[in-house]
Amino acid sequence: MQIQFELSFADFLAAQYLHATRNFIRRLLRIINFYIFPLFGVCMLCLAISIWSDRSPALVMCVCSFVLIGYPAYYRIKMFQCYKRTRSGDGACGLTIEESGIRMASANSKSEMSWPAFRSFRENDTIYLLYTAPGKFLVIPKRACSPEQVEEIRSLVTRHLKTVDTERA
Repeated sequence: MQIQFELSFADFLAAQYLHATRNFIRRLLRIINFYIFPLFGVCMLCLAISIWSDRSPALVMCVCSFVLIGYPAYYRIKMFQCYKRTRSGDGACGLTIEESGIRMASANSKSEMSWPAFRSFRENDTIYLLYTAPGKFLVIPKRACSPEQVEEIRSLVTRHLKTVDTERA
């Protein structure tokens, strides 16, 4: 089966999110960073406004609260920089997925990997991750696949890999 796609920033974020939520601790850290810190920042800002008559502590609290509130935006900017830094060429990629393995081709590279090279597999509603090492993976966006190809990839992976993790978001 042939799949052609260009990895978009949204695909990159989806892959990083799926990779970052592999265990409870990582999920907890994500909740703290993206929900608890901004909420705490809003509460701190409200407190700083209420004690504004004492300018020095209120000013420090305002600065700290803006840092906490702005963390998700900062993280997204850093992820975009990482996305840009890791791109080579125009980003167009072609995959050929077969019973023997996967062949990848882009403007600057070609490679072929047999199924034993992949250690595990994760998927959610938008993306597939095929792991070659604990922190190294091949990203296949589901938007580039037809429903038949989605099922075919899933069946090939379950046949050839030992660890399959499906996360429905």
